[in-house]
Amino acid sequence: MCSIDFSALIQGYLLYLSPSPCLALLHNRQYGFEINDFREFLAIGDKYKEISSLKRFVIAPAVEQINTNTDFNIDISFRKCKREIRWIQLRFNQKQEAKAKCKARTIQNQAAKQNRLIEEQKQANQASEQQTAIDWENVPVGTIYHDKTGKQWQKEVSGFLHCSEGNASIPPDQIGKALASGALIRKDVPTPQNAKSGLSDEAKSHIRAEIAKKMVDNPATFSPDMAARLY
Repeated sequence: MCSIDFSALIQGYLLYLSPSPCLALLHNRQYGFEINDFREFLAIGDKYKEISSLKRFVIAPAVEQINTNTDFNIDISFRKCKREIRWIQLRFNQKQEAKAKCKARTIQNQAAKQNRLIEEQKQANQASEQQTAIDWENVPVGTIYHDKTGKQWQKEVSGFLHCSEGNASIPPDQIGKALASGALIRKDVPTPQNAKSGLSDEAKSHIRAEIAKKMVDNPATFSPDMAARLY
């Protein structure tokens, strides 16, 4: 025989609850009370002293309400001692349709969690790309990157990341995404002292051409220090 106790604040109301965590805890479990303890549990005092009255006016209506209005069915049984009913047993069983709903909710919650993780990862990637784009402005000209095929990429004065072998370039507004993805790995970080040696002849020629174009198009934005590092 198992006995359980509930706070006096909810005694008299438990059996009338709608679907709730309280009833969920009783799923497929059987509990037994001595009749006197059961009366005290329901806070009915000296009312319904006869077991027949207790069954008719208390137990039967409660069972009907639980079975009709909740996700559980309750079975009631009694045990006698010397021809006197001394114990009452309650068994709660979750309804099949409720089990199906519970399973559907579980699947729905798992899908929602997965979508939330995807969205969080997306936001994290965007933040990483934005920060990488900001950091790119401070990356020295001539810095070398290698892609997964082994091709070499270099940062140009224009801010582009250029690959001479593949004759391809990545514009500054796409640098954050390219580098944050890990597709390009930084291999060389030239300093002002070794920036000259870190550039290939082809890269130097390309940069000189850019500088010359800037001098023609907009001399005010041209910085002589920019060219000084190339010669």
